[in-house]
Amino acid sequence: MTLPTLMLGLKAANAVRPLILHKGALVMMYDDLLTTNEAAKLLRLSPRTLQNHRARQTGPLYTHHGRKVFYRRVDLENWSNLNRKL
Repeated sequence: MTLPTLMLGLKAANAVRPLILHKGALVMMYDDLLTTNEAAKLLRLSPRTLQNHRARQTGPLYTHHGRKVFYRRVDLENWSNLNRKL
């Protein structure tokens, strides 16, 4: 059984992101998920720094799929913006 894909005008980084309807909730497609290594490259941090932030609960939001950890690009951008200094 396939889930219907919806294209909604949710813009993040000037891109429309496809969403799927799953159990009555809209969720982002899995293309938007980055591994720890990919997220670290995007933030210009080492993967170990992201692991430390996860352990201390001071880093960006993340999700687990089994034992794998993934980050959403929008969560990385939001976390980075929260840490901006004047």
